Amino acid sequence: MPEKRRKLGGILLTAAVPVLAFAGTWAFLGLFHSPYADWLSVETPRFAVAGQPFDLRISVKKASQPSVLAVSVYVLGWNFKPVGRLPGLRPPVPVRAGERRDFRVDVRPMEKMAYLQFVLWLSPAGDWNTRTAGANTESIRVRRAGTRQGSDRFRQLRTFVNDKAPNPDAAFVPGGRPAEPEVYPASSAPFRMALAALLAGGGLAVLFGPARRGPDQEPGARAGQARLLWTASSILLFLLALSEVFLVEGRLADWGRRLILRLDIYNFRQVFQKGGLALIAAAVAALLLLDVRVLRSRRDTARLALAATALAGCAGLSLAGALSFHYVDVLRGISFAGISLVDAFKACFAAALILFVLWGPRPGTARERKKRTAAQSNFNGERCP
Repeated sequence: MPEKRRKLGGILLTAAVPVLAFAGTWAFLGLFHSPYADWLSVETPRFAVAGQPFDLRISVKKASQPSVLAVSVYVLGWNFKPVGRLPGLRPPVPVRAGERRDFRVDVRPMEKMAYLQFVLWLSPAGDWNTRTAGANTESIRVRRAGTRQGSDRFRQLRTFVNDKAPNPDAAFVPGGRPAEPEVYPASSAPFRMALAALLAGGGLAVLFGPARRGPDQEPGARAGQARLLWTASSILLFLLALSEVFLVEGRLADWGRRLILRLDIYNFRQVFQKGGLALIAAAVAALLLLDVRVLRSRRDTARLALAATALAGCAGLSLAGALSFHYVDVLRGISFAGISLVDAFKACFAAALILFVLWGPRPGTARERKKRTAAQSNFNGERCP
């Protein structure tokens, strides 16, 4: 009975660790976004059209008295940086909790116009510095002049709490969607070539090194499976090396940005990107747990388990970079002497991989190990198995 309980506990732990890693990563990434504002709701059509009026419906749920509602309208470019303003709700109008206000914005054409974003606040006299509540909406796509407005059905926008901006002109910056970097951050060419060489060296070490004749391999089907695993790992490392040479991560990230902008799904991308990063964290956690269990049962496989972890680190960082989650780009932008912090971690993982694969004596085949064990037993006067 205790043995069954121990096995059940091991199974539950094995299942719980990746789940906790996924949930923890998801929650951690969520800390970087402003919370939703609960004091109002904002409804608009699905998109705006340059040169046509655009309706805005605001329902105030909570308001201290006396309060007036002020609204500013900002025009953003394709990179979500401000390019101008449109007339907002002037002068501010008195409101009470439970009231609804409708107003219309004249979306006059403007150079580089791509999105609208609204900043709303309550204050006793309409002044931003004395506001009692502030919020900014998600961005709204502006289509070119002449496009049909389509259905008049309103949809509710997501609104984010804004209590840190020093003035309305900066209000959209701390709100849930920071501006995207215009150029994908990358390390200098010499370091990228050195990193590619390290990854290719890791592929050669895995392909021809002593790890292919590791102590856990036996003749027959098991040896074939091990050879297939090491060959696949070496191919992955060679692909990662080519990715660094040709900047595949940056190209994929740029292509993904253009795609989501063209499909007008930018405001929904964060859910999928956060989910992808959380899945990477769960996979790495599962691999680490598997390594620990292997090390507890067979200590002679320690270097191979550590090599597998280093390989997972290289692949995980590359995949996270291709996802181009905004805060991953921010981390990539942290560099010293032309070396990105993320790429420096990749280089450390690649060097560790080579070290773990090549480290230690060549174990030889299972038959040779059995002969050495028998010879040692006979030399010590023990009975040979």
